[in-house]
Amino acid sequence: MNSKYPRYTVLAAAIGGLLASSFATANEETTRERQTMQERQDRQDRQNTSRQGMDTEDRQTARSETQRDARDGQEQVNEALKVVKQMKKDPKLTDLLQQAQGVYIVPDFGRAAMGVGGRGGEGVLLLKRNGEWSGPAFYNFGRVSAGLQAGVDAGSIAMLLMTQDAVQPFTSQKNNFSLDATAGLTVVNYAAQGRATAGEPDVITWSDTEGLFAGASIGVSGFTRDEDENRAYYKKQATTQQIFSGNVKNPHADALKDALPTRTAQR
Repeated sequence: MNSKYPRYTVLAAAIGGLLASSFATANEETTRERQTMQERQDRQDRQNTSRQGMDTEDRQTARSETQRDARDGQEQVNEALKVVKQMKKDPKLTDLLQQAQGVYIVPDFGRAAMGVGGRGGEGVLLLKRNGEWSGPAFYNFGRVSAGLQAGVDAGSIAMLLMTQDAVQPFTSQKNNFSLDATAGLTVVNYAAQGRATAGEPDVITWSDTEGLFAGASIGVSGFTRDEDENRAYYKKQATTQQIFSGNVKNPHADALKDALPTRTAQR
């Protein structure tokens, strides 16, 4: 048959060669496509692994910062308790605490800047509602204006909020406010409070360091909520309103709350 139909034999051989070549080319292209797809998948896997590693690292960093804020908050509360116990050694000051509608305590005023801008210090605020003290809310402040005497070291300070006018900025939505004459408030030094003649003060400042507030004019500005520390201390997104109303609590603050006198005089 091959000798009888030589042309057909040659043609069949040629077609067979073309088909074999086409199949080989198709197999090579398929192999390359598979390799390309595998390379893409490998790159995607590496990127996903990298992102997961970054996400894990970010979560670990955020958790570490939250734990640090919670520890700092508890340290402030513990130190504020020591300040309250010291204040209660003075019967007159104890009576003022009983009359106060709120108290802002700065356990370590050494971090503050007297008369200098920037972040001056940090402290805890407790408000009295229906004769009961709230949990502590954390606030920072930027500047204190007072006549600091030469050679006087800073220490602990407290600001007794005697009127609703003094309390109101803390319970409003403001986040940068002052306690001073520019805010329409009368702020006096505890040591000079007995000599005040212009009615009842809105704020009475006290320090455990004699001569810290030597000037006649006292003011504190740049109050801001420390939302990170509030959230870390109460282990949830806690607003100051929730803290003051008692909707969020931390039992580790009970000792501080219990140490504060609860009677509120009519004002």
